[in-house]
Amino acid sequence: MEPDRNSDELVPDSTDRSNGQSTDALTPEERAQAILAKARAQATEILREARGNSATSRAKARAGAGRTSTEMAMEQIAAKARAAAAEVRKKASLEQGEKQGGLNAEADEILAYAESSIAQLREHPFESSAETLAWSTKVEGEILDKARTALGVEMPDPNRTAKSIAAPVLARRRSSRLSNLYARAPVRSRRDILLMSGGIAAALVGKKLLDMSAGGAFASGSMLGAKAGNGGRASEVDASSFRGSTVPGASQLGFGVLGDYIYLTPTKLGGGTHAQDLSTGKTLAWIEYWNWGDSCPISHHLSAYPSPDPRKGFEFVNSTQGGDNVLIYGLPTDIKAHGLLDPIWGQGNRIYRVHYDGQQMNLVEDVSETTGIGLGVHVVIYPDGNGFACADGQKDVCAFFDRAPIPQLAQDDVPVAGLNRGAKTKVLMAFRADWIGKDSNGSLEANWLGGGKLRIVRLAKAKETGIYDLRGTKGNKIEWEMVPMAEYLVYTGQLPGDSPRTLSGLDAVVHHPGNRYSAMIVRMCSAAVILDRHTWEPVACLHNPEGAPGNLPVKKVTSDPDTWEIEFPDVKCVGHEAGFSPDGKNFTMMNNIKQNNMAVFDTSDADPRNWKKITFVKDPKWVGDFPSPFHLCFSMDRSKMFVSVLFPKPAKSSCAVVDTATWKIIKKFENIGPDAQTMSVTYDGKYVLQIFSGFQRLDSGVFVFTQDTLEPVGFMPNFGGHHDCVIVPTKVEQLVNSRCTTL
Repeated sequence: MEPDRNSDELVPDSTDRSNGQSTDALTPEERAQAILAKARAQATEILREARGNSATSRAKARAGAGRTSTEMAMEQIAAKARAAAAEVRKKASLEQGEKQGGLNAEADEILAYAESSIAQLREHPFESSAETLAWSTKVEGEILDKARTALGVEMPDPNRTAKSIAAPVLARRRSSRLSNLYARAPVRSRRDILLMSGGIAAALVGKKLLDMSAGGAFASGSMLGAKAGNGGRASEVDASSFRGSTVPGASQLGFGVLGDYIYLTPTKLGGGTHAQDLSTGKTLAWIEYWNWGDSCPISHHLSAYPSPDPRKGFEFVNSTQGGDNVLIYGLPTDIKAHGLLDPIWGQGNRIYRVHYDGQQMNLVEDVSETTGIGLGVHVVIYPDGNGFACADGQKDVCAFFDRAPIPQLAQDDVPVAGLNRGAKTKVLMAFRADWIGKDSNGSLEANWLGGGKLRIVRLAKAKETGIYDLRGTKGNKIEWEMVPMAEYLVYTGQLPGDSPRTLSGLDAVVHHPGNRYSAMIVRMCSAAVILDRHTWEPVACLHNPEGAPGNLPVKKVTSDPDTWEIEFPDVKCVGHEAGFSPDGKNFTMMNNIKQNNMAVFDTSDADPRNWKKITFVKDPKWVGDFPSPFHLCFSMDRSKMFVSVLFPKPAKSSCAVVDTATWKIIKKFENIGPDAQTMSVTYDGKYVLQIFSGFQRLDSGVFVFTQDTLEPVGFMPNFGGHHDCVIVPTKVEQLVNSRCTTL
């Protein structure tokens, strides 16, 4: 086959034209370095040309001058081949001698196979887009097979690969010559085809299905619904264009594709929690709290302790709500009229310890009953795995607990009251936060926005009982929780309760990875009170709004009980979720409604009083109440921050990717699904799992994309409107990337 005269050579012949030096005299290592240097230079040039032509390409597509399915297929094959070859060469650069030369040869073979395949398609185009897609799927599958073989990556089940999908389509071709393209050996060539560059992860994870219907990816001239960024703007991907799993070799995500992990998710209004085995796609085990006499268990948030082998056993802590919170989603239910929310068994605010014993889940302790503290929102394990914290924004209470040993589990016919007669969970410390507005007699809005004092009080057990008096709805200031962006319901008088004026919205705690400091998250004034867990005293207060002082002093005002106060000159906006980076060098928290951004603090100093607000993560679309930044987590190497972005019901939420070197948004996954909540990252650094719960009544699922190269992978089922998610850690070191440091 005649090589492309317009293409540059990635693999030098006997003379390297970049410097005129004969490559025959070079060692294999030097030759490999020359190849890599030329490849990098060409990739840079291609990227420059692609960016320069992107606006023109999009204009042509909008004008109806888009590329044909054949052209798109050729570009996609070229992109995957270049990405796969680049990854193989990257591995080659880490090797020496014959192994390095062998890997470079395999990279050459991948490029040669792609060039030959493209030439064949150019000479013999298919009659329909469907046949083109089937053929290109087969070719890309073979490219990926070659790359996986070179890299030593385990192959998927060959009976489920794209080849078996493509073959029946081509079998119907009238021309045997075209059908024989599958069996034709590729022509060896040492030239690369300089078309489009593609994502490395796309080459290694698998073929992304192309929406070839009218108005789809081929029709619009864009691949996979992606919009290329330009002018420094983040690129965007429309996740709604994907249809289920897009990984060859798996009928759905979870069949060995995402790694050997257990994915733990609470079902919220479903009343329980599921553990999904990502290796098999099966539900490992599940529990429903109705069965233990809880007449309204709203399984809200959870966190899991590390386990060396979760399939043999692991423990997690699960907070639940109840009471009027079951009514906030507009359900036309008579549950309250039927008396199921009273007495205490329907009021919620329970903290359940659950143990999976290798066969089934067992409820081993109701911590709210043991300690008298009932809390229903965020649960976070300590970085050392020796306990947990929990909070509740209706009560403005947070508590810190130790970790009791797992009991000797009894038989199923033994009542819960007969279980765990040994050591039980103990409260290490508990606090309540109260807001005292300067204008306490004026409007509710002025009560907060005009500034005031945040008072932190250390709580004590009742002497008569030895436990706290905060079970069920006892201590609630408002009748139901502040759903996201519902703080305005409080300051506009639309959320009733016994004491809305004193509400601070203390509904979460996150831990600094260093395991000494914890941040108590205060929503109504967008602040984080930093607690020293060595002394159990608050030492600083991070104030997040733009234009406000970043670190407010904390003053102890009395010792009976221990009480501290923090003066706020004003409150410019409310806030919500927050978290520390895995290395502990940064803290971030959402500002919402009146400001929609994320404050970023430098927390590298050993003294929290020296932590400084340094910048804000912003998006031009974050204006007004919605869309709003919501939950967050970090990549394993902390180079990226992932942020769920909430839209109002029934709109679909999105996920933004932030570069932590610049704190700029670099990519967006739009239209994922309604009510996007928390995220989990796989601990091998490969995938991000973004869960969306559908506001408990709409569609729900899990959207998956790659951590490093930010390639969309597809959707997984979500059985039960899950509201949170945690991948069970296998090492204590993984907790800094789990439900410990972020919400």
